[in-house]
Amino acid sequence: MSRLNTLFLVSKQVLVIILCSVVVVVSVGFASFFSLRANFELRKAKKEALENGQVLYVVIEQHEVFNFNFKPGGSVKVLYEAKFTDDLYHYHRYENEYGYNTVEIKNGEAKVIEADCRDGRCKNYLITNGLRWFESPDISCYPHGIKIRWEARSS
Repeated sequence: MSRLNTLFLVSKQVLVIILCSVVVVVSVGFASFFSLRANFELRKAKKEALENGQVLYVVIEQHEVFNFNFKPGGSVKVLYEAKFTDDLYHYHRYENEYGYNTVEIKNGEAKVIEADCRDGRCKNYLITNGLRWFESPDISCYPHGIKIRWEARSS
């Protein structure tokens, strides 16, 4: 193999590596931007509610399920609600015909710590009573119909 062919192959590999690196960096940048933007909107809504003298509540709901999704226009049953304070402690296993979710609320954080659904995505999310980065607007377990959310109310 001639020296020119070797140089061409090496430069081609370097170009592919650089191009792949640029694609990865741009993708991570876009994902970060949209994630931070969504979280910024959530933080803004909470901040406005708290500045207006409203109180945050945590609400756990049971939605009707159809095809592993919340049924549009279906009934909603409130399973639990309380003022979302740092002192609040709630640990309960919510069961229905689809399965169970174990919810824990403590130290101003609400999360699902155990679930028997197929994907277990609900265990990856967290809501808080404060203004933290990288939290969810709510926690939804679509297979079981459980939704945990915060709500601002006038005191």
